[in-house]
Amino acid sequence: MSEAPAAEQAVPLRLRVAAAWGWRIGLLVAVALGVLLLVAQAGFVVGAVVVALLLSALLEPLNGRLRRAGLPRLAAATLVFLGFIAAVVGGLWLIGRQLADQFGELGMSLEAGLVNLREWISSTFGVSQERIDGWVEQGVATAQEGSGAALGGVGTAAGTVGEVIGGLVLALFITFFVLFDGRRMWEWLVGVFPRDHRAVVGPAGERAWKALVAYMRGIVLVALADATLIAIGLLILGVPLVLPLAVLIFLGAFIPIVGATLAGAAAVLVALVTQGPVTALILIGVVLAVQWLDSDLLQPLILSRTINLHPVAVALAISTGTVVAGIGGTVAAVPAVAAVYAAVRPRRDGKDPPQEPSESSAPTSSGGASTPDGVTDSPGETRSTSA
Repeated sequence: MSEAPAAEQAVPLRLRVAAAWGWRIGLLVAVALGVLLLVAQAGFVVGAVVVALLLSALLEPLNGRLRRAGLPRLAAATLVFLGFIAAVVGGLWLIGRQLADQFGELGMSLEAGLVNLREWISSTFGVSQERIDGWVEQGVATAQEGSGAALGGVGTAAGTVGEVIGGLVLALFITFFVLFDGRRMWEWLVGVFPRDHRAVVGPAGERAWKALVAYMRGIVLVALADATLIAIGLLILGVPLVLPLAVLIFLGAFIPIVGATLAGAAAVLVALVTQGPVTALILIGVVLAVQWLDSDLLQPLILSRTINLHPVAVALAISTGTVVAGIGGTVAAVPAVAAVYAAVRPRRDGKDPPQEPSESSAPTSSGGASTPDGVTDSPGETRSTSA
């Protein structure tokens, strides 16, 4: 081996090692920033793909059962997809009907509740009625000042609504084809990688998909438990709008930490203005009890085997997702980290060493790549190479 130049030998070894590490880390950071910039520029498409993957993971267990029962791929995917659309539309119709039926009664209860709330604040904290009226007038004036800016942004809001609708349509389109033809889509994607890497990429992607499916199944069970328990509390306390509030609590469970807090606060606010502060305080106790049961029993019992992430990792994932992509990033952060962790964990632990490339990973005649054992016939449905 030839000797290194004298100038290089003059540089201390530790400094040379630090420099070597430094440019590699800088390259990785630059690539990560480039990916984030690309995601930000293509947020419309990326958001639609993320929503589609989450919906597909949610619907895949039912789709797999129908296919194992003998239904063709197209029939199973169509039935599951249309059933999901019907459930969403039917739920929105029921909520709208309940809101319409209780609108008049709720308006009267709201007016009386505000009067009672003002009297309670005055008697409890010793605040005069004139000062409370002044606070109300100041709030109304602030709202009126902000209304001009809100009206000025109607065009922007309309554009945002158009993007949301377009993204939702694209997400539903992708969801249907993932349910219908997920296996061939995955085989094509694996076939893009070099032959030597397909035997690693295939099983890693399969583990990530299974973790995503398991996470969505678990979070639905947790959300149903939260919504059911709090709805029972609302019924016992006589709080109106039980169904809309239960749906809000169910949806809030999909947003870790933040969603459950906001949904519970909305329920307490409705109880406060319609039933008074005593009922609101009781409902706060109910919400806190349900959240304690959720965090200490339901989530460890249902999700511990699904994501197996430390709470600090979950908190960091949520914070990063919120900073990068707002509320959408908050929703997608935990399942994304769970999927990545499931993909890389077996190799890191030495339980799934890389396999030697074989003919089973060669491209098929259709242009895709057949995958190793355990790759899904559709996302979430396993098949063997002999199938």
